[in-house]
This record gives sequence, C-alpha cells and structure tokens, in this order.
Amino acid sequence: MNQADVDKQINQMVQFIKQEASEKAREIAIAAEEEFNIEKLALVDGEKVKIAKEYERKETTVDTAKKIEASTSRNAMRLRVLAAREEAMETVLEDARRRLGEVSGDARRYKDLLRALIVQGAKKLGDKNVIVRCRESDAAVVRESTVAAAAELVGVSVTLDESTRLPAAPACSGGVEVANSTGQIVCDNTLDARLRIAYEQNTPLIREKMFGGSVASKAPVAPPPATSNDSANLISL
Repeated sequence: MNQADVDKQINQMVQFIKQEASEKAREIAIAAEEEFNIEKLALVDGEKVKIAKEYERKETTVDTAKKIEASTSRNAMRLRVLAAREEAMETVLEDARRRLGEVSGDARRYKDLLRALIVQGAKKLGDKNVIVRCRESDAAVVRESTVAAAAELVGVSVTLDESTRLPAAPACSGGVEVANSTGQIVCDNTLDARLRIAYEQNTPLIREKMFGGSVASKAPVAPPPATSNDSANLISL
C-alpha cells in the first residue's frame, strides 16, 4: 500500500469520526434541550402553583378583612342605635320626673296620696311608732295626712319629723319617707322612688312601645314579682 492509499484511509477515518461526533453532539443537544424544556416547564408549573396559592391567600386575607370590617361596622351601628334608644328612654324618664311635680298641685288628691303612702310604709315597717319625713313645702299637708293615717292605723303612733326635711324640688318631687321609731329602718315612699321602681319594672314594655319588638317579645309581659324591699313601695298612684 502506497502513501496515497494510507492518506485516503486516514481521511476516510477522520470523516467518519467527525460524522459520528457531529451526530453524537446533535443527540446530546437534543437531549439537553428536552431536559431543559422539561425543567423549565416544571419550574413554570411550580411558580404557577406558588402564585395561585399566594393569590388564594391574599384573596382569603382580603375576604376576612372585609368580613371583619363589615362586622365592625354593624357593631358600631348597633351600638349607636342602642345609645340612641337609651337616650330616648332617659328622655321619657326625665319627662315623667318633671311631670311628677304636677302631682302636688292637686291638693285634695295629693293629701290622699300622702295618707296612702304613710299607711303603706307604716304597715311595712310593722312598728308601733313611725316617723314621717317630707319636704318643707309639704309640711302642712303632710301633717293633715299623718292624722288621717293614724286614724286608719289602729295602735300605731304616727309622728311628723319636724327637724329633718327631704330635699326640695327638683331633687325630690314629693311623697314621704317613713321610718321606724329608731330611724334606722326607712321605707322610701317618695314619688321619685316610686317612679324609679315603676320604670325598672316596666322597662321591657316601654321599650316595646317605643321601638317595637320581635314576634316573641310581643307576648304579654308579666311584671316581675315584688321583692321584700320593693313591696313597701307598691301602691297605686
């Protein structure tokens, strides 16, 4: 074999090797690109999942914030309504308190009322000697009422306390305090005390009349039973 043949064979081998290398390089490139695409797709899908979860979290946070805001707004509105209702109730009470001053304007009716209050207080105390206290402005009419009450209370001495007076209007709207002989036990039968008891006992009914109520609350409401402390003040005015 001459040199030319050797060179030809060498060239053929070089070309074969180059072709094999080129095909191998293409295979590697294709495989690398496929692997890259797979990895890229996995990364993209992973980021999509993360973004979806983050969006869901933010959406939940926003929804929760909206619910809290709505609840807070409802509670604030409810509190404002309750405050307005309480203010209206206080207005009714103050109006009733002002009108109590008119009771003492009817001398005949007021004297009979004082007599009834004294009798009731004395019976509640169960003492043989009771002391009556009143406002300075009511002293004259209360003296007459103590006489009438004493006539009704057999065996009970009724005395008007001339040294201690109840506060004048508007601090006290009238009525009397009836104390036992030692002055340590007192039955508060002032008109203000009577109004306070009537208001507390009828508050649910007053609320319903003013603001309405649910179907359940429209059933007849029985007044609360009188306690031993309240019974001394229960008298028809």
